[in-house]
Amino acid sequence: MKPRANSIACGEMMGSFCNLESTREEIMKSDLPSLVQLADAGLKAGIDPVMADDAMGGCYFMRDKSRSIQLVFKPSDEEPNAPNNPQKGGSYGGAYRGRIVPGFGMYREVASYIIDKDNFAGVPPTEICKVRSPVLHDVNKVGPYGYKIGSIQSYVRSECSAEEMGSAKFDEGDVMRMAALDIRICNLDRHAGNILVSRSAPYQHPRVYIEKNAGSKPNSAPAS
Repeated sequence: MKPRANSIACGEMMGSFCNLESTREEIMKSDLPSLVQLADAGLKAGIDPVMADDAMGGCYFMRDKSRSIQLVFKPSDEEPNAPNNPQKGGSYGGAYRGRIVPGFGMYREVASYIIDKDNFAGVPPTEICKVRSPVLHDVNKVGPYGYKIGSIQSYVRSECSAEEMGSAKFDEGDVMRMAALDIRICNLDRHAGNILVSRSAPYQHPRVYIEKNAGSKPNSAPAS
């Protein structure tokens, strides 16, 4: 069998495939740097990212060498209305969901983590990251693949989404935390499909974990 372009041997010679673009103390003390190292080792071993099939843009699950999901990566050039959006790309289109400029959603992802002071609502560690992999969507597909920049977030395992569980089972405090976060970030896209339910959440004590999405904090929102 012909070796993959990003096999372990080739990967070691080519350097990093997943590189965290931050030295902020808050991020360096979180689990994100170690998870990035695991994902980088997975990429070097030829473990491709897996694209989520229910996202508006490019959203990839990054795996370690054992194929266990560790991170979620969203390239800026694959956001809604961005040129490499796997759903409908080609060129930069107009703003979406409350004047959100294509390509800037990654900054809103990071801002939501920063705004969630002391993990009150349980937003997982999120930062800007560079990733290269031949499976990341590129409409041109010409020449060697390079780095893509986007948001990277620690992956949280869940039992199901709120669509599959009655709201009567939710803890009132969990729901209030979620509502407080959505008000602060001006979330434009809260629905049962992006509320993930877990018996234990690593970034917040309550059981309802809040999945951040780029459809938040429009340009018209006041700074906080």
